[in-house]
Amino acid sequence: MEVSPALPKGLTGNFERKVGLMIEHTACATEPGDGGTTLISPQSGGVENMRDLHYRFLDLARVLPLSVEVGKGLAELIRPGHADGLLEKVTALRRQMAFELGLVVPGIRFRESSSLQPHGYAFQVNGVEAAIGQVEPNAVLAIPAGERRLDIPGRETRDPIYGAPAQWISPTQRNVAVELGAGVYDVTSVLVIHLSEVVRSYSADLLGRQETRWLLDFVAADHPDLVASLSDLSLGEIRGVLQALLRERVPLCDIVTIFEALADVAPHSRTQLHLVEAARMALARRICRDHMASDGALHAITLAVPLEATLLEAVGRITTGNPQASLLDAQVAEHLLHAVGDALDASREDGRHAVLVVHPGIRLYLRRLLEPAFSTVAVLSWAEVMNGRPPRPRVQIMRTLQPAAQ
Repeated sequence: MEVSPALPKGLTGNFERKVGLMIEHTACATEPGDGGTTLISPQSGGVENMRDLHYRFLDLARVLPLSVEVGKGLAELIRPGHADGLLEKVTALRRQMAFELGLVVPGIRFRESSSLQPHGYAFQVNGVEAAIGQVEPNAVLAIPAGERRLDIPGRETRDPIYGAPAQWISPTQRNVAVELGAGVYDVTSVLVIHLSEVVRSYSADLLGRQETRWLLDFVAADHPDLVASLSDLSLGEIRGVLQALLRERVPLCDIVTIFEALADVAPHSRTQLHLVEAARMALARRICRDHMASDGALHAITLAVPLEATLLEAVGRITTGNPQASLLDAQVAEHLLHAVGDALDASREDGRHAVLVVHPGIRLYLRRLLEPAFSTVAVLSWAEVMNGRPPRPRVQIMRTLQPAAQ
């Protein structure tokens, strides 16, 4: 009698931990006649090929680009046909992200996890936790305008997405909260809105080579010569440019214009700096429009000439291959980070969305310097702003950052 190979103990433990399933002990035996190894499954009551079972286990362990885990108290929300329609809302979200980012969000895996609190949830990007949250059962989340507290009974909390003061209140108080100017969201909406922000923040990580190939094939259907002219670039180089754009929340909706810009630059330079900046210049009107206020103003934070010159000098050392040029002077970098943070806080207090506008030669380097601390800050170049084509923004300088006092 042949003994069926057992799954390694460490592997089953990993399933129990990551998938939230208890793998039951099952009886393994062989059936005469075909010489194959089979498994008697208590769940199905039937016989399955052992290899198929292994594939099923491996599929459970497979890392997907995006997954949602919920505690057992929220498990009903991810059942198909649930009244609150979480799965239906996520389908609508994927459609919205396609219009907003020009990116088709990959399929999302939903699963219950015993490692979470009963009403907790977690989002994973490529198998790594990207965001977590906690909701209140039988309640709605009310987020007041400004910092004031609502005069409504409820449990004080923080908006799980942006950290703003909020309250979990009874659904019967929804209309009262709305009349007081608060935004009110049910549990399903909180999860979907939080997921949408995760998709925006990690969109670059969701764009793989396969997704890039699909974009190329999509464009090639109507513009075969354009795609053929990109032959100087590898799939990885094209993907790198698209990821750089998404990382700065520049949508890929006008993918034909992006590819046109890459095709023009590729014969002369394949460095990502030149490719990314060429794509941005081609999209300059859209980039500016996305940051303009309703009155056409672009609220700008700029750098004083001496501070800009310091950064240009550092960038020059990097581009000439100086081995000592990997870091900007620590004091200059620290001062710059504090100054940018103060300027952004001041603009938010004034209720304005501000962007940095700087010399084209330092734009990308400054953005990379600021990204760990200010992941959503927009850094535009003067070349993009003064692109000469309408609609040209009316630049309103909110603050000019000065060098540190000596």
